[in-house]
Amino acid sequence: MVTHGSSEGISLPDRTPYPKRRGGLLVNRFYVGALAVSGLLLSLAGSDVRAAEKQATCPVSGKSFAVTDKTVMLTVNGQQQAFCCEACPAAFTKEPTKFVKAELTCPVMKGGKVNVSTAPRVAINDNLFLTCCGGCPAQIVSNPAKFIKEAKDPVTGTTFKVGANPPHSEYKGVHYIFASAENKKTFDANPDKYSNKLLSKAG
Repeated sequence: MVTHGSSEGISLPDRTPYPKRRGGLLVNRFYVGALAVSGLLLSLAGSDVRAAEKQATCPVSGKSFAVTDKTVMLTVNGQQQAFCCEACPAAFTKEPTKFVKAELTCPVMKGGKVNVSTAPRVAINDNLFLTCCGGCPAQIVSNPAKFIKEAKDPVTGTTFKVGANPPHSEYKGVHYIFASAENKKTFDANPDKYSNKLLSKAG
């Protein structure tokens, strides 16, 4: 029989200092620590991938090097070429036959093989196209958006999506397309300042 005012026979709350809560805290700390380590490993892995993406092999010297924002690049029939020094692009554009190892196909006549040593050429901004016959360069110039998805504006250096009938100029054998009519106007006022000297020699 339970006597009123006595604690005998009454089930009192457990006063143990929260063992379950402590255990949960340990589990939470474990998972937080594991996630932090995983995040660090993923971050390091991402750094390795980005570092690998910034490595290139120069088609002229054969050297592997780190690509920076100052690296000279040309796109030949859609294939980007990066160069390790200032001398290599000049050698490449002078005699691409010596350095283009892969078999090229004409960007206009799909499947048409390109004879690099005799191929008719056309240069647009930082793009050099080697084609299979004399009629192909004019088709590229008349509809550059079909062959170039994005281009670097010669004046601003910014990349833009090439649309139908972009503003266009020609200087020393190289064709230039622009993100705006204003940029074309700036180019035309001082083309030597903005022109691609390497492709001028390759045209």
